Amino acid sequence: MRFSALRGAAATSAVLSILLLLGACGGGNNSSNKPTQVVLSPTTLSLNEGDVQGVSAIATDSSGNSVAADIAFTTSNSNIATVSTGGLICGGVWDNLSTPVNCNPTIGQGGVGQVTITATATAFNLSATATVYVHLHLDQVQAVVSGGCTTSGQAINISGKAFSTTAPGCSPSAPCDITSTVGPFSFGSNDALVASSSAGIDPTFSSTTDTPTYVSGGTISGSKGQTCDLSDFNGVIGATATVPLTGANTIASGTQLTITASGHGASSPPTTATLSNGTATCSGTASVSTELTSGVFTAEVPGATTVFASVSGVNSVGVNYMTCPVQSIVVHDANSSNTTFTLAPQGVQALTADVYDTNNQYITPAITWGSSSAAVATAAPGTTGNNPGMATAVAGGTAYITATCSYPDCNRNVDAQYGQNVVTINVTQPSSTTAYAASTNSTSLVPINTSNNTVGTAITLPYMPNSILPGPGGAAVYLGSSSALMEVSVSSGTVTSVPAGAGTIVAMTADGLYLLISNSTGNNLVYFNLSTSAVTGTAGGTTVSSMFTPDSKVNESLLANTNQLEFGPQTGPLGTIMLPSNGTAMDISGSGSLTYITSAGGRQIFAYSTCNVNLDPQTFAVTNPTLIKALPNATGAVAADSPDIDVITTPAMLNAGCPITTQSSINSYNLNAGSFTASQILVSADATHAYIVTDLPELLSFDLPSLTPTSVPLMLGAIAASGGITADGSRIYLGTSDVTVHEIDTASMTDAARIEVGLKDANGNPTIPNLVTVLQ
Repeated sequence: MRFSALRGAAATSAVLSILLLLGACGGGNNSSNKPTQVVLSPTTLSLNEGDVQGVSAIATDSSGNSVAADIAFTTSNSNIATVSTGGLICGGVWDNLSTPVNCNPTIGQGGVGQVTITATATAFNLSATATVYVHLHLDQVQAVVSGGCTTSGQAINISGKAFSTTAPGCSPSAPCDITSTVGPFSFGSNDALVASSSAGIDPTFSSTTDTPTYVSGGTISGSKGQTCDLSDFNGVIGATATVPLTGANTIASGTQLTITASGHGASSPPTTATLSNGTATCSGTASVSTELTSGVFTAEVPGATTVFASVSGVNSVGVNYMTCPVQSIVVHDANSSNTTFTLAPQGVQALTADVYDTNNQYITPAITWGSSSAAVATAAPGTTGNNPGMATAVAGGTAYITATCSYPDCNRNVDAQYGQNVVTINVTQPSSTTAYAASTNSTSLVPINTSNNTVGTAITLPYMPNSILPGPGGAAVYLGSSSALMEVSVSSGTVTSVPAGAGTIVAMTADGLYLLISNSTGNNLVYFNLSTSAVTGTAGGTTVSSMFTPDSKVNESLLANTNQLEFGPQTGPLGTIMLPSNGTAMDISGSGSLTYITSAGGRQIFAYSTCNVNLDPQTFAVTNPTLIKALPNATGAVAADSPDIDVITTPAMLNAGCPITTQSSINSYNLNAGSFTASQILVSADATHAYIVTDLPELLSFDLPSLTPTSVPLMLGAIAASGGITADGSRIYLGTSDVTVHEIDTASMTDAARIEVGLKDANGNPTIPNLVTVLQ
């Protein structure tokens, strides 16, 4: 093979680059330090017969600084590969080593072999070597992955194969396997968070092998995500740990680091980090030994991707691969199996999630913690133990804590795994919050102090509202309108409007970051990011009912006048499924695992697996189900089915994996009120009572533990339009036809007060407060 003819300008560029590089190396940095080593790069090359590739070599001192030195190159087998004085390697023989022009290959098996190239700083007797694999022309590479999946943190069983179809005796129909001659393969993936080359990952601490082990001296290296402070960890996600200290800034020799949450995502190890224990800190005084070797292709975040093999500049096509997905999440006390706790405000409960993958291996992925009511108790990752969580009490009421493995942090590109149970946090403090009353015929918003029913100063809105939702945590109230989205600050009463969010607010994420808005004027759904005040996605049609999952990552919506359920991330739609009949209303269970849908026309209620709504649902035959509300403790749902209430009972512990095969049951109970049309269902946070707002002059109630109905007659025969319930379930506020707001005392089941809110239309006439909510 003639180098000049076949390589042309590329060869000239390579020669000039190497010569320039070596010229720079020879000059060094004018350091008078004596070199201690020769650094050669790359150290492994794979060449077709007749191909050319360059290496660089520099001499360095003990501090890694380059030092002036003359470098000479030699080859261990000049019949297979030769090297120029400037470091250009020919997969064959240069025809003139002093002025390289042509690289002449030895065609066929005679030119195949492994050669060692040595770079020597002759004046100092220092050298370094590179291994060169010369092979038949490489045309195809294949990646071979073992069947099944690989548990997170383990080395992936992957290999490569190489084939020639153009060498003598080879053809596309009969390729020659040249795998043994091409040298080591490298591996990559199209999602480096699922599979990537390891920097020495050891994602979980092993009590059996006591690894990884930290010892004093040096810097932290070779492992990802195993320190308290992750600020120095390039790209690592979700890792925390603690280490005992013998003094204010001392780590005892041989000290074992306690891993509290593993990390993933980085492609190289950190060089420094900060370890902390309480207020004591210690920087850069530990080193770590790991079980895996740097450069090993390793399973990281649970999920699916494609992987490929590469050698000699040729990549294989992608092959499907999976890091074993999470299939089981059970949440409980960090130190016991308890799942119910009573806390005073600001009290903290340490939690843990038992997380197993499809290989039934315990793993520590980046799970998402969520709370059903951030105003009652917040949920966040914890700092102690494996898969730690932390619930912090805020104010009186009941909240339910969930843990989820879902895209993009966990179970990437595969079905989400929702928790099989929830943890109950009861906060012992009388609830005092604010109710808000508005009307679709008024531009006023009236706050009501629930501790004494005092009406505050009316807030003037720039537009007539059409919907109202309280923001999680009680910091803001959101109102929709045909002109703009309106955000009202609870503390100041300031109104901020965003025209991009025009429409009816139909759903909000539990973390308060996203809204779904149904815009009847544009006949579309608008996915809206509150933190950026920007639309993140749209979809055609409007919705009759919508809900986000408890982890705030997925939205589902029933498209109006169709039998379609639309689903997708919080930023926009992904797809739709066809229901057996038109949907009327929907809700998602407290754990996120199940989606309950009513179909009045089909006389059915469906229970879909939220992880994959394409799978067949469990179906219940009923009479005329309209509205449905999931019980916040994830034990079922209630549906209005005049003159009855349908109670769906779902076991508190669901099966692992997707789909949900745990069967729910249903029973119907007469509410003893005759026929009614339901406009709203309210459920107490402790999941003991369901309340149905109807076109009757009473509030219907159903005691779930005793399965008994009752009702609260409304004063003056008023008809309720809209309402909200306090976080502790003690009071319900209803806007009614007598243009007042009624306070319902749920303990005595009485209409305890009529509150004059003074809402008026554009002509100054009193108007019904048909938009009422309570901060949670």
